[in-house]
Amino acid sequence: MRTLTILVTAVFFLLSTASAGSQPQFMFVPVPTTVELGTGSLPITRSFSLAITGFHDGRTDRGAQRFLVQLSRQTGMFLKPTASEPSKVTLLIHADHDSEPVQKVGEDESYDLTIGESLAKLHAANPLGILHGLQTFLQLVEITPSGFRVPSVTIKDQPRFAWRGLLIDVARHFIPLDVLKRNLDGMEAVKMNVLHLHLTDHEGFRVESKSYPKLHQVRSAGAYYTQAEHLYDVHGERGEDPTDPPASGPYDYPAVSHEPRIQHLNEDFQRAGLKPFHVPLGVMLDESNTRKSRCIRCSTCDGHPCLVYAKSDAQVVCVDPALDHPNVTLITNAHVQRLETTASGREVSKVIVQRNGATEVYSA
Repeated sequence: MRTLTILVTAVFFLLSTASAGSQPQFMFVPVPTTVELGTGSLPITRSFSLAITGFHDGRTDRGAQRFLVQLSRQTGMFLKPTASEPSKVTLLIHADHDSEPVQKVGEDESYDLTIGESLAKLHAANPLGILHGLQTFLQLVEITPSGFRVPSVTIKDQPRFAWRGLLIDVARHFIPLDVLKRNLDGMEAVKMNVLHLHLTDHEGFRVESKSYPKLHQVRSAGAYYTQAEHLYDVHGERGEDPTDPPASGPYDYPAVSHEPRIQHLNEDFQRAGLKPFHVPLGVMLDESNTRKSRCIRCSTCDGHPCLVYAKSDAQVVCVDPALDHPNVTLITNAHVQRLETTASGREVSKVIVQRNGATEVYSA
């Protein structure tokens, strides 16, 4: 029965993506609205680059960054996310205008993807279509005797269904946060747009409540999402460092493995009676599944910004996501002199800043 199911599924995809024998058998998921095959193909080399023109925001920028990371994984080539002149790129991306800050059902998610032998162009009305078009590009990448290439095609696509959702019931069956993140990556790959996360039910209350802590303490059996859990993706091993302060639990991720030479030194120190320990690191690294890991353990980022945005630092996990919101502005060259709180001391009411020789006060 399992063999039959696999065969039927494969035949379905092959038939869905080929038309009257005139097109190759693309493995699209989902199948685009129209696909017109051209002649030739676009080579994917280490010089691959992209540029964004027209409107772009944090979603577009980070979507392009994820695209380059995924393309690097598919091809095994390290593709640097460097800004390029539109006249010198491999992929030119253009969005006409912004979309809603929080996507609404029925928004325009269409895109046009045109791939020639020397240039690919992705055009959409807004960032939603851009993100979908990048995933279609990734599905077109193929290995040939002359290297990785993308066939010359013209694709016009828009969703058939406005609501393309996934329900995950973590109230009844708790799922670790890193697994949920992989589900989000999968949703992006197949262009789904709604995540229904069922967090509470009589079987469990799966989110930390500062106001009513017994909700998660009593009704979760210890399995719940803390408000800051996994924010910095810290890898480490509790108990190794004798100066470690007390902690309520282990690090969320295992310690990062040593490079071969450092591992030899570690073993030498242990034989000498010393107790070396791993330094806790905030990094988006999955050594158990390197193909899905954002961090690729390159040799370029020590003390410098990560080229693939895989460092779990304040810029990547806090500042950049905050700037996606239209009511958030980044203020630079500012020195915070003090924080003023409410009478309870539990909330910050004002921030007093010295900036450009003047005192500024910010409040909610």
